Amino acid sequence: NKADYTLPSPLDPLAENLAKNANIVVDTSPPHILSMSSSHLDGVYGVGESIFIDVHFNRAVAVQGFPRISIGTQDGCHAYYKSGNTTAVLRFEYKVQSKDSFAMSDLSHSGRTTSLDLNGGWIRLHSQNPTTEANLALPVSGRPLSLGFEKDIVIDTVVPSVVSASVDKKSTGLSSVRNADTKTSYLPTYQTIDVVASSRNVTDGRFRIVYNDLQTSCIDFDATAST
Repeated sequence: NKADYTLPSPLDPLAENLAKNANIVVDTSPPHILSMSSSHLDGVYGVGESIFIDVHFNRAVAVQGFPRISIGTQDGCHAYYKSGNTTAVLRFEYKVQSKDSFAMSDLSHSGRTTSLDLNGGWIRLHSQNPTTEANLALPVSGRPLSLGFEKDIVIDTVVPSVVSASVDKKSTGLSSVRNADTKTSYLPTYQTIDVVASSRNVTDGRFRIVYNDLQTSCIDFDATAST
């Protein structure tokens, strides 16, 4: 007897065809990037701080390795892939280094690259066996949906220093201080000292004043606090 190789009709609801017995979808459209964002608030960030950058795709993607985004205008500054595999949002982490200092008018492009760098890995359409490569073009620098347009994040790694200090000569009373040589000095009970920092981004912190073998205790300041 000859075998019957006729396949069940996909239009017959009663036939034991593939559509009835399996839910398989064939999709070869490559994913692409829709926008970029960050969960961090606008403001100034310094050495050692981490900034998360979220890249939004139009569909779920699979990731292998550690793709990265170029940061700033200097070579060697990157935000590396951190999480989001099999979802439509990939998170990258940028750790501020001491050599970085720039206003992030567009954190992603930096004038050096306009696409996400795979860095030896891959980003593909999420599927049973990912093979469809994603389109990794980033939003146009400075335009809507780019990180620089959506956020106002500034990196400042310049170490602040005191550029001037003045002492108010007015004081009340005297207090004695004995130094290491058992000599007694008489100092005003208090004096007003104005300190000017070199960085406009320094708005709070802690400092002490040292003069010869005398020093104050730590003093906290907050330039944004109401007085």
